[in-house]
Amino acid sequence: MQDRDQQMRALAQRFFDAIEKGDIEAVGSCYAEDAGIWHNDDRLVQNRQDNLRLLGRFAAAFPVRRYLERRVQVTADGFVQEHVLHVTRRDGR
Repeated sequence: MQDRDQQMRALAQRFFDAIEKGDIEAVGSCYAEDAGIWHNDDRLVQNRQDNLRLLGRFAAAFPVRRYLERRVQVTADGFVQEHVLHVTRRDGR
């Protein structure tokens, strides 16, 4: 169980570090081909391809991204992360 917990925490770290860097290919390598990505704001599930497109647009719109105060909870299905997201837009705001 300890190994799985560590693996999930390492996956969460790689995943959000890749988003911060704008490395969408690395984000994609964290997903299973049949992944479903749920967001709490609209409660819809995106497929892998749609989510990677969205993250690419997000990275272009907000060239500086920082996930702070990361809190990872490992679950039976993977992990849940809570965080504070700080972004800077292309215009510097």
